[in-house]
Amino acid sequence: MQHYGTTPAGDDDLLTVGEVAAMCRVSPLTVRGWIRGGKLPACRLGSAPNAPLRIARADLARFVNPVSIAPDIRRAVPPWTLH
Repeated sequence: MQHYGTTPAGDDDLLTVGEVAAMCRVSPLTVRGWIRGGKLPACRLGSAPNAPLRIARADLARFVNPVSIAPDIRRAVPPWTLH
């Protein structure tokens, strides 16, 4: 498994690019851009360059709710615009 960020705890904690896109209400291409840009950690399930990407649920939670942002700003601005 090739890692682009933290190591996922287990398969139940892994999300597909499509699932993350639906949760964030963006396109899968946007999610892939976040991963490529290093903003959202992900891992590949296999060694092939086109192996499926998976995102740990904990990494998505950290991405959506960064600790360094004041709570009032987090509510007013969509999380994907803060990075």
